[in-house]
Amino acid sequence: MEGWGKKKLDEFRRSTPRSLLLLYYLCMTFGAHLSIAGGYEEALGRAAAIGANCLQIFSGNPRSFAGPPILSDAAAHSFCRRAAELGIQPIYFHAPYLVNLASEEPTGEASARLLVAELATAARLSLRGSIVHLGSFKGSEGAKKKRQYTL
Repeated sequence: MEGWGKKKLDEFRRSTPRSLLLLYYLCMTFGAHLSIAGGYEEALGRAAAIGANCLQIFSGNPRSFAGPPILSDAAAHSFCRRAAELGIQPIYFHAPYLVNLASEEPTGEASARLLVAELATAARLSLRGSIVHLGSFKGSEGAKKKRQYTL
């Protein structure tokens, strides 16, 4: 929706019959991969501002193995409540760019640990899951077969 500012989106909503808007929201998912600057709930607000009803976000820094931030129960409940209020579902994490499950240790192990932490946070936030690019393998044929079996 390049060029669709809040004014244009509001005009679209006002000029479109309610029945068509209802059909649109029931049948279509429209979303984006948005920033979590300021926290996960801020991403929900950004999604609502563009008329999105689904969302993809990083759990933390996409260029780090640090993993998602520790959330309080109150913060997790607040996120879930706000997502429901705004009708934004499904929501997915996107795994950090460094994840490479096909790699040998230590990258492969760090990737697995990060994904376990990310999926645990996703469950607390009632997210659908995490979008993951498995990565690529560079190593011996024997190690490659072992890694394929593990995956």
